[in-house]
Amino acid sequence: MTSVPWSSRPAALRFATILGLGVCAAAVAGAVHLGETWIAASVMGGLRWVSRDFTWMAPVSYGLLLVPAAAALAVVALVVRHRGWLAISAMGLATTAAFGVLLPYTQVSRTAALILATGIGVQVGRWCFAAPERWARGSGRLACVAVALVALAAAVQPRLRVWEEARALAALPAPPAGAPNVLLVVLDAGRAKSLGFVNPAAATTPLLDRWAASSTVFAQAYSAAPWTLPSHASMMSGQWSGELTANWTVPIARDHPVLPELLRDAGYLTSGFVANLHYTAWDSGLARGFTHYDDYQIDWPQTVRSSSFFQTNLADTLLRLPTPGNLRSFLSPDLSIVRQHRYQSRLAAEVIDAFLSWDSARGVRPYFAFVNLMDPHLATTEPDASRRRYPPDLRDEASYLEGMRYLDRELDRLLRTLRDRGSLDRTIVIVTADHGELLGEHGLEGHARSVYRDVLHVPLLVRYPPGVPAGVRIDRVVSLRDLAATIQDLTGVAPIRLPGTSLTAAWRDTTVALSAALAEVRQQPNPLGEYPSATGDLSALFDAQWYYIRNHGTHGEELFHYAADTGEVVNHAMEPDSIALLRPWRQALKDLLAHRTVPQAFR
Repeated sequence: MTSVPWSSRPAALRFATILGLGVCAAAVAGAVHLGETWIAASVMGGLRWVSRDFTWMAPVSYGLLLVPAAAALAVVALVVRHRGWLAISAMGLATTAAFGVLLPYTQVSRTAALILATGIGVQVGRWCFAAPERWARGSGRLACVAVALVALAAAVQPRLRVWEEARALAALPAPPAGAPNVLLVVLDAGRAKSLGFVNPAAATTPLLDRWAASSTVFAQAYSAAPWTLPSHASMMSGQWSGELTANWTVPIARDHPVLPELLRDAGYLTSGFVANLHYTAWDSGLARGFTHYDDYQIDWPQTVRSSSFFQTNLADTLLRLPTPGNLRSFLSPDLSIVRQHRYQSRLAAEVIDAFLSWDSARGVRPYFAFVNLMDPHLATTEPDASRRRYPPDLRDEASYLEGMRYLDRELDRLLRTLRDRGSLDRTIVIVTADHGELLGEHGLEGHARSVYRDVLHVPLLVRYPPGVPAGVRIDRVVSLRDLAATIQDLTGVAPIRLPGTSLTAAWRDTTVALSAALAEVRQQPNPLGEYPSATGDLSALFDAQWYYIRNHGTHGEELFHYAADTGEVVNHAMEPDSIALLRPWRQALKDLLAHRTVPQAFR
């Protein structure tokens, strides 16, 4: 069959041909980005940080830039018949697509990336100039195939997950008779002293304080890690955070059982609803054992942010609040991009609504539901539409406390709804946090890079009228490592006994030894010099009066008598006669670390 020369093609066909090149460029860029993500996760063992629907979202997102660019080039093709314009169009689209694929590689400067992308584009332009008819015909076919595959993936992937969930539910065994529900609510970055039921002076959570009157409150609960992934992993597994592979770029390994698996295998429905998509989404490993896991949303904002172009700081600025002032960003565009994909934040109301919707349709089986709420982490209030969708980073204590007040209202709504449905008193409700937050204490802000008390001291409320005493406040030091064993004890489900000790001993038998309040954090990649973890891994150990910190890189030590020195001003490890004070802490920490099973990758 004889090809029609480019110059003889009708204007509409020339327009469609170049538009097809834009579709092809978007499809190739999306496929390469998908391949890079798969290699990082499957071959190198890293986190993906993308939606399970990234397969089709990525090419659509790249198309949002490349197809309009192709349309602009195609307009020119309405009057320009020379085959050189097809080659120039192919070169420009290939350069743009290649530059986008190179953006996440921070090791390559933006100038070097542009030069490399231009080289790729020039070569594509040469090929196109040498055989314009073949490229015109081939690009049209490839564009049709790409559109069909993307549409098929968008239609099939969500339905496939629904089918897999239905199959998993059908395979569940009969649950134990009278088994209670379990609702674990984790306030991401919810420090204990900012919640009223732990610290009455805070006066931030009057509604939760009322629920605390029918609960047991642990006033001295400590997380096993000062940041999200290892802390959650410890809660779910009963392992110390230092025994887990869960790290800054590494998901939880499958070499030990986790609570959701055990409850699922005992006939429980298991569901997760999470707001923190960096470290509690499906790729973190926390989804293991859950038959239903609600993380990334299938919506327009998430689709837009599924390409590197819309992950840059420039795009983030414009997407957060596209005001005329922000348009000045184009004058000095910041194309920086981090490996952790930005995503649309979900307020507590949205996550809780998702859980309540699932709960209303679940049937009569008992459930284990995990709900992660990120509002304290983002200092989110109930604001205008722009801040609601793209909350600012944490700025000050006032906005943090306002986020707590917002959570108070939403958690009250959640518990009242369960009460009205008649299931609350048959549900073990646990409200806690994965870690706290520093808001200027020790001259620092944030979390994850230190092990001071305010970043580890977390709220812990347990409510279950048939098995947990009401109105009890326990001042004994406890570790969230014991949560999995506690849930196993209260539900009676223990086919495999997870590590740790049930916290029910705190009111049933106070002679029983609970897990030590040990917290650990590994040194973060590219650490900031002003943070303690910049110089080495950290460990902290707490008792009811004191706590001890050791830096395993510098062998530096800190010892605070926090019960008396509430501002933690005096570091007793620096005193001349500190040896006698430090000796028992050093030995206790040495003994604890000696009995841990450290993952091979971190020895």
